[in-house]
Amino acid sequence: MSASQILTRLHQHVASLLRLGDHPEARWSVPRARFLHSLVAAVASARDVMLTELVRALPRSGDIKHQYKNFDRMLGEVDLVPLARAQIDLFGPQVGKGGDWVIPIDLSDIHKKYAVSMEALGRVRDGSTGELSVPGYGLATACAVDISSQKTPVPIPLNFEVFSYASQDFVSQPHIWLQMIENIAAHTPGGTFALDREADAENIIGRMLDLKRHFVVRMDAGGSSRMLRLPDGRRLRVQDIVPELECRGEIEATRITEEGSGSPYLAEVYFTPVKMPKRDEQLYLCVFFCRKHKEAMVLMTTHPVRTLPEAAATLARYFARWAIEELHRFAKQSFRLENIRTLTWHRLQNVVAAVTMVLGALGAEGQLPGAEAVLRMMEKASGRVAARLQAGQFWGYALLDGFRASIRQNPLLLRRNPWLYRYRPDRQLRLFGA
Repeated sequence: MSASQILTRLHQHVASLLRLGDHPEARWSVPRARFLHSLVAAVASARDVMLTELVRALPRSGDIKHQYKNFDRMLGEVDLVPLARAQIDLFGPQVGKGGDWVIPIDLSDIHKKYAVSMEALGRVRDGSTGELSVPGYGLATACAVDISSQKTPVPIPLNFEVFSYASQDFVSQPHIWLQMIENIAAHTPGGTFALDREADAENIIGRMLDLKRHFVVRMDAGGSSRMLRLPDGRRLRVQDIVPELECRGEIEATRITEEGSGSPYLAEVYFTPVKMPKRDEQLYLCVFFCRKHKEAMVLMTTHPVRTLPEAAATLARYFARWAIEELHRFAKQSFRLENIRTLTWHRLQNVVAAVTMVLGALGAEGQLPGAEAVLRMMEKASGRVAARLQAGQFWGYALLDGFRASIRQNPLLLRRNPWLYRYRPDRQLRLFGA
């Protein structure tokens, strides 16, 4: 597998999205389609999403200043958000077919600490203080992993979209959660939604029950925890249910750490069937006490939990939520997403959409039969000295580093690419043929 073949697969992924978005209103002319291929190739090969770095990553065709202006103009003319959203049409049908698919959903952010005049700049949460005090934008993200086969070395991105808290279209964070859940449920035949405590809300849990989708949600077990119905008819808050439960035994699970190694997680297990106060669907509350953590992990799921193995399976589904955190970290580190600078909100959305397409291409590469052979080639090209990555570990960095190293070793690879848009400053007809 050569680097040119990998580049071809990247362009084939973009071409598939163009076919999905091929309608009269899209106006995807040949120059605009080639510009899209150029933008995605530049995002994949550059180490930054600044427009100047993206232009430098492309073959030179004339003065770089004019090339930059033309690139910026084209970026303002096209609309890539619908194409990035169309990736769920490519990946959605395979999610839930066989295996144990988990769909982590989360909200992240892009910090722009020193930005002042960027369009639609809002306030995002500061990770150290928890307050909405940092200028920036939000990220609505969702991916899919199959925890039964461990054949998803790169999470499949189902949603990776930027939004602004200061935009006129912004309603609320729960509204964004509901939009992602409804869209994913409409495009995937199955899978278990894995959500953190932010999704412990009546409307979010109720909507997933309405859609008849499996989920595992981490519950708030504090003083403001929600009310649930026990089998004996009593209504208690989660905080009061936990002390009443009996220990059912101990389980040992494995968590994948940032380094890709397994970390043991030994916990006492408690569980009981519960129901929402105004609903009849049977749910199950699982509590895990780990000696390494002060607080118990309280999960509520639609999957039956009557034995220790079923409780262990629920814990594994929730631990799979780490895939979305890996995707956040990978996007921010590999593309320097928080260094994004554009003149308008529309251009910023387009650049993030191009990053989404690259993530989709990497996710698709990880599903192919020869994915491990490609990984070995990319590891060799990038000169990685770390231990070989195995199935189930995150391959994103190795694949992207190998692609970039192959481009640097063969600079003519992009220049000879037939898909790329080439800016020609002398396209205007000259007067009198001079």
